[in-house]
This record gives sequence, C-alpha cells and structure tokens, in this order.
Amino acid sequence: MKIEGDFNAFLSKDFKRYAPKVAALKIADKFTVGISDFIIWANGRTLAMETKFILALPARPSTLILPHAFSGAQRTFLETMDFVKNMAYGCIGINEEQSFYLIEHKLIPPNGNFTREQFEACDKKLRFGFKETERFLETFFGRL
Repeated sequence: MKIEGDFNAFLSKDFKRYAPKVAALKIADKFTVGISDFIIWANGRTLAMETKFILALPARPSTLILPHAFSGAQRTFLETMDFVKNMAYGCIGINEEQSFYLIEHKLIPPNGNFTREQFEACDKKLRFGFKETERFLETFFGRL
C-alpha cells in the first residue's frame, strides 16, 4: 500500500468477507465533508471510523505523523457519533508496521495531528495487524 486510498480499499474488501454479519459502508470523500470514511454495523452496534495512512512514522519525536490531519469537520462528525452513543474512532494505518491503530476520537489532539512522541505515548490506542480484521471486528462488536 502506498496511499490512503489503497488502505481504504483493502479495509473495504476485507470487511466484505464478514457479510452479512457485518455491514461496512465506505463513504465517498468527494461527495461528503466530514463524514467518517467508514460506518460499520454489527451485533446492534455502530462504529464511525475516520482513516489516515502513512508509510512510516517519522524519525524525529517532534515531527507530526500525518500529512493530512484529522480535520475539524471529521472530528465534529466523530463527536456527534459519540454524542448519540455510537463508537467513534480515528484509524491510522502504518505500512512499515503492517498495522493500523484505533484511537478514540477524544484522544485526537485539537490540531488533528500527533507528533511521533504523542502517538507513541498514547497508551489507549489499539493495534491490529493488517491481517487481523476479524480480531478488530470482534474487539468492537463481539463474537460474530
């Protein structure tokens, strides 16, 4: 994977393997502003997930990790989903690690980006390997 679009296509295809127990809607970015990249439903629960993707973490601790931060509109949508009692997370895929991290929206910094140091210090992020979609889904939705 080289770009966020590749990462989203990978996730979208992988989620389809779990239908009909899991419904995952990939939102078309060019037609929406702020709505999360994925809305996922399973076992009576809903998860809004805004994805970001990087090739690798930067070397310096003070460098921002995301070339495109979580925008104000994206964070507002996640806050709204949380307000109505749904799960709302930012997702950061890291190609070098072959992993993605889920971070509760409340832990995303106000500027929408993390320095490497902030990201590594965030002890509440959840890590999943690119081949651990089932574990990811079961973590959020229970046994499928």
